[in-house]
Amino acid sequence: MFTKRTRCPIYVSHVVDNHLHVEALRQFFMESAVLRRFPNGKLQSPELQQTITSWFGYLFWQWDKNFKIENHIKFYTGPGKTDYVTDEEIPEIMKELSLRPFPAGQSPWEIWMWENARLARDPQQKPKTICVFRCHHSLADGYGILRLLVEDIAKQRLTLPFSLDRGHSSAFKKIWTFSKMLLKAPFELIDMSISSWDFNEWHIPEQKLTARLNTALTTAMPIEEIKEIKKMYGVSFNVVLQAAFTGGVRNFMLEKNIEVPEAIHCVVPLPVPGHPGKLRNHMTAILNTLPVGIEDPRERIRDIQKSFRSLQSSSVPYATFYLLPFIGALPAWVVKILATNLIATCLMTNFPAPGNQLDVLGQDIDDIVFGGGLLVGNLGIGLSSLSYNGNIRLGAGIDEAIFPDPEDVHNLVRKIEEELDVMRGMEVI
Repeated sequence: MFTKRTRCPIYVSHVVDNHLHVEALRQFFMESAVLRRFPNGKLQSPELQQTITSWFGYLFWQWDKNFKIENHIKFYTGPGKTDYVTDEEIPEIMKELSLRPFPAGQSPWEIWMWENARLARDPQQKPKTICVFRCHHSLADGYGILRLLVEDIAKQRLTLPFSLDRGHSSAFKKIWTFSKMLLKAPFELIDMSISSWDFNEWHIPEQKLTARLNTALTTAMPIEEIKEIKKMYGVSFNVVLQAAFTGGVRNFMLEKNIEVPEAIHCVVPLPVPGHPGKLRNHMTAILNTLPVGIEDPRERIRDIQKSFRSLQSSSVPYATFYLLPFIGALPAWVVKILATNLIATCLMTNFPAPGNQLDVLGQDIDDIVFGGGLLVGNLGIGLSSLSYNGNIRLGAGIDEAIFPDPEDVHNLVRKIEEELDVMRGMEVI
């Protein structure tokens, strides 16, 4: 985290529709986030003023006695820095930022700013400011960061997009369900780990990965278009997205004469009900399947829907949720071993921002893009869905060791977008 390159960053990029003054943002962030308190007087996010320290191999938070907001919110300096930034330069700058270590002795979060952004999608070429909130995953999960930026900074309500909650039940039923989970979990965890072990050309050893990601996004699509496909097939929203990823990956492999495996597996982090409303990693994770070996798009959709239904009765999400705090309490070197992925090829994430437009300091936020690293292990591919203000985009970030040519990532993303058109145009049987 503080040396070499960071493998677990989270970043949220905001395009603000005007000039945003750095001093005003520093003062606003201090008041709205750093010094924000609960009704009982306790700081809501003390970690924003704390750094991570090690004691006999165990990691703890301790106060940064020299905390200054100027150390965390600043103008970008580094490779690619010019008087203004364009669409073509942003991916390379983000690639450099994603690998940059956090300053030792400081809380692992930063906001980098660029003025005079010139974006091709704005025909009026109005002045834009780009702000990138960047932190280490140890600070919080994706929902915790979203809550900080949406509720504390943009003053909007954020709701949990996905729930593992099975509804209200009696105390007896909850005890019975928990007991069954304890009995089922060891067997289901072992079965999932064995059945999900990937063997494909993109599943390469961690030592060969560079951690430098080439990235691409689809054009912004109205969320209503995804909902129309969802209604056509009688499946969930996430099934449609996963079917698009699956078809796009399959078609790309066929075009490039890459051997298509029966399936490619993804690590999928999921939020959990009861988030404490502060900076915490309150989440679970599952291994999900992209059935790229299935030729018929309709059959792929049915297979994915079947997998989603089996998840509802699986003990794995709950078992993982209870295991993660236990693993996190172990010495750092043990945590690194246990957290290293050897099984899956991809990391799949879903970042749903509010459906309405946000603003900061009275300036509209035109666009929000979420991203991050691919964790520890041999995950070399990231697939993501990003929604904001009624639109959604699908994206991919792929290690340079797998896709050295950035155009290949753009080609893959185009095929993912084309798969949505295929699903929309098919006759439902």
